[in-house]
Amino acid sequence: MLLSLNKILLCLLILIFFGNVLSYAQDNEIHLIDSLKAVNANETDQEKVVLNLNQIAYLFGENHVDSSLVYLDKSIALANSIAYTEGLAEAHYYKARASIQTGAVIESIENYNKSLEYYTELKDSVAILYNYRGLSYAYSYGTSQLEGLHFNLKTLALAEALNDSASLSIAYNNIAVNYKNLDNYEMALFYFEKSLELDVKHGIKDDIAITYSNMGVLKAEHQKFEEAKTDYYNVQCLIPDIHNPYVKSYLYISLAGYYIAIEKFDSAEYNLKLANTICEKYHYPHIQVRAYRRKAEMLFKQKKYEESIVYFDRCLELSKSIDVYEEFPKIYKQKAQAFSQLGNYKEAYQNSEQADRFLDSAKTKKIAIALAEFDKEQKIKLEKELIFQQAENARLQLIFKYRLALVTSILLLLSGMLFVYLFLRIRKKNATLHKQHGLINEQKNVIEDNFEKLQINETKLHKLNASKDKLFSIIAHDLRSPFNAILGFSNELIESYDDYDHNQRKEMISVISASSESTLFLLENLLSWARAQSESIQIRKEIHDLKLLIDESIVPYFGSAELKSLLVQNTIPEGINILADKETIKVVISNLFSNAVKFSNKDGEIKISHKRNETTVEICIADSGIGMSPKIIDGLFSIESGTQRKGTSNEKGTGLGLILCQEFMQMNKGKIWAKSEVAKGSRFYFTLPLVT
Repeated sequence: MLLSLNKILLCLLILIFFGNVLSYAQDNEIHLIDSLKAVNANETDQEKVVLNLNQIAYLFGENHVDSSLVYLDKSIALANSIAYTEGLAEAHYYKARASIQTGAVIESIENYNKSLEYYTELKDSVAILYNYRGLSYAYSYGTSQLEGLHFNLKTLALAEALNDSASLSIAYNNIAVNYKNLDNYEMALFYFEKSLELDVKHGIKDDIAITYSNMGVLKAEHQKFEEAKTDYYNVQCLIPDIHNPYVKSYLYISLAGYYIAIEKFDSAEYNLKLANTICEKYHYPHIQVRAYRRKAEMLFKQKKYEESIVYFDRCLELSKSIDVYEEFPKIYKQKAQAFSQLGNYKEAYQNSEQADRFLDSAKTKKIAIALAEFDKEQKIKLEKELIFQQAENARLQLIFKYRLALVTSILLLLSGMLFVYLFLRIRKKNATLHKQHGLINEQKNVIEDNFEKLQINETKLHKLNASKDKLFSIIAHDLRSPFNAILGFSNELIESYDDYDHNQRKEMISVISASSESTLFLLENLLSWARAQSESIQIRKEIHDLKLLIDESIVPYFGSAELKSLLVQNTIPEGINILADKETIKVVISNLFSNAVKFSNKDGEIKISHKRNETTVEICIADSGIGMSPKIIDGLFSIESGTQRKGTSNEKGTGLGLILCQEFMQMNKGKIWAKSEVAKGSRFYFTLPLVT
């Protein structure tokens, strides 16, 4: 995805140690399941057995839905046999959630209603609220959109009463979807933004990503692609931190829809592939329905109308098999357009009729009326809250005035008493000394403030002087020296070309070429460093294949490697995708590889390898060269130290390349470091974020 440059800094920081935490959580989950099974094997209290079965099903829920359903059926059977209401209520609720993941919408609604019945009997308001939420979500997939709105409004009312802001966020999101379906852009966006405000407050990344995705869909449908781009950028940044496969597949489908809208079909195909992989692994048929529809829309945009009809039919067939009728009018309408493009107007007409059949104007009107009534209630509620707030503000202002008057009177009285006391007891001399003491303290504070500012400015000046000295040194020596060789040999060849034989002339040209190449590399680093200091470099993070990026970066230096007969190995396989700014990372790789060549002995080896973590990849560029002492390593990335050495073939260096590498890695939110021993080679490491 092309990222907006002025939004790059908003990207969330990569969680370096998340992989270890996730692995621990999964191991802990398996341990808990095994423990609960062991407890149930010897448990005589049947009610506790039911609750343990429910807990096992819950732990299986996210990644092993089929296993979860097996344990829930066992729990329901046992709870029914002992008439255990609380266990039945919990089991049916968990089964409703699991059923919606497998696409069994009707079964999900049945279990939510059973759970709601039991929890109503138990008078558990929180559980009733969660069942309202579930029913509003389940009904949204079928033809009963009005019923879904009914339960969503009940969710909103109960969430406000219980002060449950998480449920409020979900209710606002669902209301926004209803407005979106009625093509009311402003109200839909208003409630999505209210939902997002609560999501950000809670910090639950799954909910934040879903709301950003919904906002992006809304804006893209109204051709507001630049605004949608920001929302999908936020989705892209959040995906690496989302580990619920159900949510992740939903977000990949949403991203594919955006890329189809802006006709970036390669990116759309990539995200559809990711979503399909998850759907096949975890069996999410209603997410697969959306994937078929997006595939059909992409083929239609590519003018592959016959293929698009195949995927529209797959979408409709799978939807009907699981009783999901979400957006059927739009699907049939799109299918009719495809037939029309093929000149098959009979089929186009029949599909248009199907679209009209599913577009129940009476139900749509009822939903609009229900939302209008809801808006009216909200306005009345806001007016009441405003009146109450105004009355409360007036009361607080009155109390404040009374207290202020009282405090003022007391202060005036105390001030008068103090004045009399000072007038009688303090001598003129003491007053003068007191005044002088005050002036001295003021001067002391000013001096301390100025001294602190001077220290800060001295530090800045020291860094600026170091940068200036480095720049002048490069211009005076490192940049000037190669030109002496270039000009000297060029003039010699111009003036005395016939005085030398073929081999001598070839040697002179080789020196000119090597000096030019060295000078160009130095100039490129110098210009990049100057741009970094002026903060004019703009970072554009995109998805790249790591191997291809490294190969592209090191190819220009293969000639230097061949002169030393170096064996170069890039062991990184294709297919490892990273999120980074291509140009700055190429500078990092080029400098590290060039240094490896420079400090390698003849017939040596350079090896490029990697190590995958959960969210990052660690790249290593290792050589078998002269190595470094600890003192040299300490000064590698410091401009003040001026660390620079000649290579094994007397190649010159400025030390600027590694400083530039460090600055560019910081811009890409990565790390860089080195390990080495004298005469045992060097290893330079840096990290980049993975795209899964």
